[in-house]
Amino acid sequence: MKRFAVLPGLSIVLTVLAVAFDFAALFRSERLPARAATGVRPGTAIEGLIGKTNHRDVGESMNACLGKSVVREGVLSRANRYFSGWSCAAVGNPDVIFTLNHDPAKANEPPQGCRREDDSWLIGTWNNDDLKYNDIEFLSTWNEPKFVKLFCTTMRLELEALVAGRKVLLHCDAGRDRTGANTALLLALASEERGELNEKFVDAVECDYRKSKSIVQEKYGRMQNFIKEMKARGDTLVPQGGVRAFLSTTCEWSPAEVSYAALADSLMLPK
Repeated sequence: MKRFAVLPGLSIVLTVLAVAFDFAALFRSERLPARAATGVRPGTAIEGLIGKTNHRDVGESMNACLGKSVVREGVLSRANRYFSGWSCAAVGNPDVIFTLNHDPAKANEPPQGCRREDDSWLIGTWNNDDLKYNDIEFLSTWNEPKFVKLFCTTMRLELEALVAGRKVLLHCDAGRDRTGANTALLLALASEERGELNEKFVDAVECDYRKSKSIVQEKYGRMQNFIKEMKARGDTLVPQGGVRAFLSTTCEWSPAEVSYAALADSLMLPK
């Protein structure tokens, strides 16, 4: 029996050695110099090791959920805040980053961004200096004029970037709820324009959401409900108007400002 008593201790030793090896590998990696840059909020070593970036290509994720290729890959990606300070290659080499976790109360904190291959820095952009985004996935939030004004501007800038052929990265703190809701809206608009916003597509949006590392069961169904409720509200504004009607009305977008057909071409594969 004494011979087997050492096994728990041995297990602990092996675990410590494995963690030490991971830390050594982390600090030897090519990503390390990026963390030394000033003016960019870095993900710490422990965040990079344990938290991960929660990054995924939205097209790849959606197509896996759908079981077929419907959404363009290499166009839209999502992550949490731990990507900051590392190589842009780790998050799909975006052309533009939209920061959804900007907190006006912490305006003095460094911005979040990543290092390009030429060693220049791509910094996240935001336009909500008067309000912290929260609870985007609840329609009650869309009754707040300040939120509507700011977030509609954020979305319009995202649409313009996508239509222009730029690769977009969305991120918040966990890369889950705010990022998930924003991603869901873009996918809903694009798929609805193609006549593909059906039950299966909405289920796939929820499937992508549930891949978030910090998801808990209590949050299951949030993205499904969000899109279904917004679509139903839009149908009351314009017969069969759906998500497009809701956003066009709520955000007061004119056809000259937003081209839904161009967005669909940017995000969706040809039928």
